[in-house]
Amino acid sequence: MPSDPAGAAAAPTIRFKEVTETHKLRRVEIPPGGVVPRYRVETGYLVFTVTPAKVRRTTYRDGKVENVEVLTLDPAKPFYVAGFAPGVEVSIENLGTTVAIFGKLTVGTPDYDW
Repeated sequence: MPSDPAGAAAAPTIRFKEVTETHKLRRVEIPPGGVVPRYRVETGYLVFTVTPAKVRRTTYRDGKVENVEVLTLDPAKPFYVAGFAPGVEVSIENLGTTVAIFGKLTVGTPDYDW
């Protein structure tokens, strides 16, 4: 194996730490046309879909509609939702013709002691 040339940058150190934690996994099933009423979460969560789905997410701020967006959820593409700011709520409506099934896993920001 050749030696490093003089002045070569050192490789970054990658650190891993195994941590045992308890998390709550929530399974959500929304029938066609079904609506999840407004809700609020302070902690971020990971969403992964079990079935392809098309949903409308409505965001409310202080009780008034702030944003409406149509999302196409793909089982191969989980995504993260940050915790909501004060006064923000969200509702979800299934726009598809089949049951939308997805999971939500709460993910906090850990402060691991190295």
